[in-house]
Amino acid sequence: MEIKKISLLDYQEILALTKKNDLDILNEKEWKSLWLDNPYYNDVKGEWTIGWKAVSENKIVGVTLNIPFIFLFNGQKYLAAVCNNYVVDKEHRNISLNLRYHFLNQQKVDLCITNSANNASEKIMEAFKARKIEQYDYQNRLIYLINKKKVILNSIKNFNFEFRKIPIFLQSFFNKKNKEPKKKFSFEIINNFDDDFKNLDSKLSKSGKIFSSKDQNWLSWKYSKYIKTQNLITLKIYKEKTFLGFAVLIKNIEKKYNFKRLSLTELTLFDEEPLALRSIINHCLEIGKNINFDLVDVVGFNEKKRKELENIGFIKKKSKNFNFLMKNNNKNLDKILYNDIHISDFSLTDGDGIFYL
Repeated sequence: MEIKKISLLDYQEILALTKKNDLDILNEKEWKSLWLDNPYYNDVKGEWTIGWKAVSENKIVGVTLNIPFIFLFNGQKYLAAVCNNYVVDKEHRNISLNLRYHFLNQQKVDLCITNSANNASEKIMEAFKARKIEQYDYQNRLIYLINKKKVILNSIKNFNFEFRKIPIFLQSFFNKKNKEPKKKFSFEIINNFDDDFKNLDSKLSKSGKIFSSKDQNWLSWKYSKYIKTQNLITLKIYKEKTFLGFAVLIKNIEKKYNFKRLSLTELTLFDEEPLALRSIINHCLEIGKNINFDLVDVVGFNEKKRKELENIGFIKKKSKNFNFLMKNNNKNLDKILYNDIHISDFSLTDGDGIFYL
């Protein structure tokens, strides 16, 4: 058994391995785009390893992919390696730790991240000193039911539905109706990232939060799959023609119950003024109603945003496992990531989970 670096030419073999193990994988063009269109990879090219493969008798039996992200805190940039497509054949599971070792012990990166870990990979990550981020209530997903009747009836019809969860759904019928703020703001809907997103990181540098780059080139790369399929909704908010921030909604299907779902993956305001925050969230819900979607869901975001979402009527649904783990190689980030519940503002957009909606 050997561990080797992955080549972009390995896609077909990795595809077969992934499908054999009943896991999702991007199509070949989208898969290669993770690196070929990545702003950091294009700067360094051959200096970045795109992943590692376990090879037995000239056959790939395990892989872990390695995607570069840039994070920022107080104007300082940090290089992150994001784990993706971690899969090993059942008969070769003894190589799992070795593959994860290569990912978590690579040089010259500040952070090693996964935000789509299942129970097994979570334990492996923690064995190599990766830790769960400290962020307010990240464990709970937030859901807003647009089509309450359909969501509840379809859930009950599903034989695998856990009836103890019904009261959670019923909460939505009794939520106080949120008052729409006075029309103080204007909105624009686009399906990409225009010139307002140029140099956005510099405008966010005083936010006091750690975040993955929001510059136009990074967002255009990260959401390229959804831009091409017209499943991206970018909602921009203005006050007297001044750009205040944006939200991103991804149109997708919740597979278990076949619900039409909008996933709110970005909620970024230069100043988290409560009235503006409430207005943009309400506008997201109006979009969902207008295009006849069943629900809106949210993973992550800081305490201020989450409490506003709950005030508006989002309900909590506990995730099976924590999902978001980081191994930090930069001591300057220790306190930020693990000891302060208010600084982190992570969501699906801050790891590989964003590619698989």
